[in-house]
Amino acid sequence: MFNRRHIFTSGKSTLLAPQAAMGEPPHETLRNSQYQNIKGFNYIPSYASTIWETIDQFDAAVWDREFGYSKRFHANTLRIWCDYLSFQRDQDHFLRSWETGLTLAKKHGLKIMFTLSNRWVDAQWPFGQLDLATILKGEPNGEYRKYLETVVGHFRDHPQILMWDLCNEPFSVIPTLPEDRGLFRSLLSEKESGFWQGAAAIVKAARPSQPVTIGLHTSHDWNPDAMHDCVDVISCHPYRGWWDDAAGFKDICDYYVRIANRKNKPLICSETCQGSKNNDTRRQIIEVSIRELERRRIGWLAWQLMGGKHVTARWDRTDKNCRPGDDSVMYWVETDGRTRPRHEERDWRTW
Repeated sequence: MFNRRHIFTSGKSTLLAPQAAMGEPPHETLRNSQYQNIKGFNYIPSYASTIWETIDQFDAAVWDREFGYSKRFHANTLRIWCDYLSFQRDQDHFLRSWETGLTLAKKHGLKIMFTLSNRWVDAQWPFGQLDLATILKGEPNGEYRKYLETVVGHFRDHPQILMWDLCNEPFSVIPTLPEDRGLFRSLLSEKESGFWQGAAAIVKAARPSQPVTIGLHTSHDWNPDAMHDCVDVISCHPYRGWWDDAAGFKDICDYYVRIANRKNKPLICSETCQGSKNNDTRRQIIEVSIRELERRRIGWLAWQLMGGKHVTARWDRTDKNCRPGDDSVMYWVETDGRTRPRHEERDWRTW
């Protein structure tokens, strides 16, 4: 079970009033808003083009410098992905790197959402994900189980870890399969659901003082209810629909607020803010997305802090997490440390 002593609550609230502004339609109100003060970024170091390079090529000087960039936006939390193949290659290096990274987080006044695995992948610019063969086993065992037990056990009382994120966007492959492959889609969903329920049980058995979550994809079509039952904190990734008066974005936020209220659990947004090559458009995306989250008292982590080598972190590697007809570039800080135009610091209390 987790201990609330590690929840970040320092500083006054920076949220808009939870009630709708004059003329605004009513929206769902989150009952358990203990993470409403969380704000920050997903962080992939600028040197990493794949998930493995984050730790395999760990560079403390880069983490130190780039952690510092987040503070110009008043961030208090970063979400960082890693992968168990890095752990397999060199367990001691993996643990030492994370010990250093968490020390740097403390230096900069940051909490870390520690993401243990990834299942999202871009087909054109692969970033790396937990292998499907591992998922199809139906439950974590062998080397993957050792990874969970060792890492969570090692850091289970570390004060800089906000929470354990079991996986980034499980089930991501299922919506890409043809609808006429219904039986295969159902079987894969069942296997993946069982795998992450098992992972949650293993992590909780290590008795961490931090809560457990799982970073669910924007679409709720392939996020079984069991995923909400096996975690302490519900996570969501609202991106689409910020245009046209944000109707679609509002709907997905309200959908997850209703789930959190029904499950009597807190909610956090661990990814948000679609990309664009147009800096003015990106500014609008940020303002609309964060406004709607804060109206609902949902803390948030934007995608993504740094420009770099991976998809959406550079202008020649875009994806389609954007308004139709656009291309998605999603970073806030250039690799040389300059703030991306139209992403400049401002008082985030007035989004």
